[in-house]
Amino acid sequence: MTRAQAWRFLDMGLRLERALYLCTLLDATLDSPDAENPSLLEAVLEVVDSSITFRSRYNLLPTVPAVFDLVLLDDKNPRSVLFQIKQLVKHFSKLPKDGGEGDSPGKIILDNCLSRLNRADARELASSSVNWKESALAATIRETRHALPQLSDAIAASYFAHSAISRTGRGGAV
Repeated sequence: MTRAQAWRFLDMGLRLERALYLCTLLDATLDSPDAENPSLLEAVLEVVDSSITFRSRYNLLPTVPAVFDLVLLDDKNPRSVLFQIKQLVKHFSKLPKDGGEGDSPGKIILDNCLSRLNRADARELASSSVNWKESALAATIRETRHALPQLSDAIAASYFAHSAISRTGRGGAV
């Protein structure tokens, strides 16, 4: 496929879905009573296709902070949430502007996600006094997970034509 606008929207959809999937998986992992279990963390790494990357960077059994650092916050890992968000930012910079003043709603949502992830720190999870479900990192994951469908809706509203007339000519009625 040529690298025109159609490809850009296709790749944006892929990155949105991957980021949403990863946030859902990571949130469920933190919510699990077995979150510290190396077998569970190995499974997370395997599912997100980052086992080899983890082993090349860390010479230890998977720990919650190390896994979350790699899968959520590592902008050099093409399977991480932050990498997906940064790629979306690149795509947004090449989309046509809608002619209005200021940033589009999608750009604002994306910038908020990026700044939230840039402020996050996986080392917070290393503290034994932190309840993972109530940590700032867990809140970042949940906020990002809730923002991504809004970003998808903003892209659809800004760049795709929506018509009240169906192909059958009967409007919204079937």
